[in-house]
Amino acid sequence: MSRVQEFIRVLDDPSHPTLEGTDPLDAALLSLVAHVFFADNDLAEAEVEKFSRLCPDDDDVNARIHELRGVPIDVEALKSAFPTMAQRGELFDLCEKAVWGDDKVEHGEMDMVEKLMKQLGFDA
Repeated sequence: MSRVQEFIRVLDDPSHPTLEGTDPLDAALLSLVAHVFFADNDLAEAEVEKFSRLCPDDDDVNARIHELRGVPIDVEALKSAFPTMAQRGELFDLCEKAVWGDDKVEHGEMDMVEKLMKQLGFDA
């Protein structure tokens, strides 16, 4: 199972254990999830709880999300780490799961994901 799939599983299933271990991709994936969660300029408690399951050792998840949100997504690093369209498709799946983090979809979230997917080489 890829690290992206592990992230998706943790976000999707509250009964699934929290994310374990570390991976070189974690920083980029956490940043991506933080940006999607906050794309509607509202950070719901459900999103904070889900994010905490991705980084269970973090003492201040809310602050971590805001910190990550303050740094632009490094699209070139994502392209390098996920060179195939199939791998980038998993990123889309992760974004889709994150969009539903608060059980509602806002325009800002979908706009952000659509823009990112174009930058990653997907057609609109």
